[in-house]
Amino acid sequence: MRSAGRRLLAGYAMLIVASSASARTLEVGPQRELKNPSDAARIAKNGDHIAIDPGEYFDCALWHADAITIEAAGPAGTVVLTDRACAGKASFVIGGNDVTLRGLTFTRIRVPDGNGAGIRAEGRNLTIERCAFVNNQMAILAVDQPAGFLVVSDSVFSANGACTAGHCVGTLAVGQLARLRVEKSRFRDPRASQSGDGEPEAGAQIASVAQSTELLDNRIEDGDGASSALVTYSAGGSLLMSGNILEKGPRTRNARAAILATGTGWGHA
Repeated sequence: MRSAGRRLLAGYAMLIVASSASARTLEVGPQRELKNPSDAARIAKNGDHIAIDPGEYFDCALWHADAITIEAAGPAGTVVLTDRACAGKASFVIGGNDVTLRGLTFTRIRVPDGNGAGIRAEGRNLTIERCAFVNNQMAILAVDQPAGFLVVSDSVFSANGACTAGHCVGTLAVGQLARLRVEKSRFRDPRASQSGDGEPEAGAQIASVAQSTELLDNRIEDGDGASSALVTYSAGGSLLMSGNILEKGPRTRNARAAILATGTGWGHA
């Protein structure tokens, strides 16, 4: 029995070593073999680490591998993804599960549908750290994944949002997730459009239909003030807020409410 136990343990150890050895680091940059993030996305396998050199990339990517980390090889903010959306959705479309993004900037993403995002989350369990989202139609859009989560930390959101045909999309919108957690991040200056009555209108900075929404130590501002609410969440879910600063601007469409409980859909403010 002891001999069989040792063989089983040895086999398990070999499996761990083989799994670790299969993970690679894919280096991306103008001087690398992989010039753009999309080049790495096409060959990425489960568990890979993608390191992107500083620079401005007019590129977009569809990521399908699980358990990958995609990050700036230099300081946060030195890698900029701009002006291009894949599949009419986003700069990065994350289809894999258990993905981490770190230190990236997404800017000027537009699509004809009006909901072009820096990141579109379609897999389960996405973690976003030290990223920036500037002047996009949406910063992050996460589709329904009832068993999944989205965690955003230490990130900056500025001048995002869009309004078309009387409907405004906000900065960060998530569908039916198990949990949304946003911490130590700043939201400011949402983009506004003229509404039917001639007044400025903007979407909510955070719109959540997650079962659990946790907002911790954030600063959420409305700039000139064009939204009805800074945060909307599903009345069927829970909301935990701690240590946040919420500031509504002078032209808000609802001066008395910063947080609004909606029905089962995203809604807009």
